[in-house]
Amino acid sequence: MKKQILIAAILLALGLGTAAAQTATPPKFWVLATAGTRSSGSFKIDSAEVAYNTIEFSNGFTYGLSFGYRLSPTLAFEAMWSRLDMAVAGTASGDPPVEESLFDAYEDQLLVNLLLSTGYTIGAARPYFLFGAGVTSVNPQADVPGITHFAWNLGFGIEAMLKGQLGLRAQGKFTPTYINTTDEILQEWNGGAETTAIRNTMTQWEFQAGLFFRF
Repeated sequence: MKKQILIAAILLALGLGTAAAQTATPPKFWVLATAGTRSSGSFKIDSAEVAYNTIEFSNGFTYGLSFGYRLSPTLAFEAMWSRLDMAVAGTASGDPPVEESLFDAYEDQLLVNLLLSTGYTIGAARPYFLFGAGVTSVNPQADVPGITHFAWNLGFGIEAMLKGQLGLRAQGKFTPTYINTTDEILQEWNGGAETTAIRNTMTQWEFQAGLFFRF
């Protein structure tokens, strides 16, 4: 009798364990630490106060953090911050062009992204697309005011679980930053002049990799 009770208890425990595993929901939140590289960027300026007509940001090493939430197996969103410690220079037209070093600065990107999984896997890896919008902020390490402008990004990545709640992600993204709209004077053949608005946008690429933890 005792033997039968013991067997029944073991079967009951196994059954409860299986039911708990089937009904347990996977972790939906994650935190991700990244490191990578960001390409250089530049945009045009038109000012009577300075000789140069292009502002250039150097490329370099980036680091950042992301916090995310998974809505479904194929859809998630995240808030992402990444920083580049860069040099800022002004370039004047010439043959060859003349470049003047201006100051060092931090370029921070704060973006909210949607992550769309393809639903397919490559072994343990799962590809995904990302699209988001936010701001690019430049904070000079000098007595110069900072600037913040609208930005958006589009990218592709792959993530894979390593062990338990720990995983690995690698991604690349393209980020345009809207700078401003300026007036450009166009000379007409009859000697008159007209103005037309042109959009001034800086574009950069960023490649990141990092570890994430789900909870």
